[in-house]
Parts: sequence; structure tokens; C-alpha cells
Amino acid sequence: MIAPKGAEVSSLKIYNAKDEELVAEQMMLTAGINVQLESALGLLPPKEIPLINPPSPKELECLGFKLGELDLSFKKGYLELMFGYKPVQFPSNPKVCEKFLEYIRKGPADFVEGA
Repeated sequence: MIAPKGAEVSSLKIYNAKDEELVAEQMMLTAGINVQLESALGLLPPKEIPLINPPSPKELECLGFKLGELDLSFKKGYLELMFGYKPVQFPSNPKVCEKFLEYIRKGPADFVEGA
């Protein structure tokens, strides 16, 4: 049984077409994602998840992978979840991918406009 208490993105890398790291964009998106994660955690009810072949969100398939094995570690008073991954050649639901990728494309612009 998993009941989320906290989540954060600690490292996010963004590169431009010349393979140069975009530090300002990384910091802005990391902060924005962490704010959204904080607010989203209150909406998640406790859930049972199998350790082998856990359910994978369809949106991950749009990025070319799905979740593999789940590994749990208890370290200094907190739980660390680590997922392996399996490559996916074709997403199981292309309509979900269209909506998801459109949201990703417009997300940063919407975030900047709202700030």
C-alpha cells in the first residue's frame, strides 16, 4: 500500500539544439513542477501497487518507455521508490499521445503567462 507524502524533481536537464544546457529554463521548470507536485499529492488516495510489472501511465508510452520493476528502499526515515523501464516501440493509445504531447508543448508557455 502506498500513500504519498511528498514528491519533488531534484534534477532536470534541458538542452537546446546545440546541446547547450539551459540553466534558467531548468530552474524555472523544476520549481514549477515541484509546486504542481505538492498540490497534486493531496488529490492522490492510497493505492496498492505490485512490485513486478506495476501499472504504467499511457503517457509514458508516448515518450518511448513504460515502467518495469519497482524497487523500494528505506533510508533515514523516508522511502525511496525506484522504477526500471521497458522500451516501447509504439504507444498503445495514439490519441492519448496527441493530447499529452500538445499539453507538453503548450505547458511552459502557459506557465510563463500565468506567472
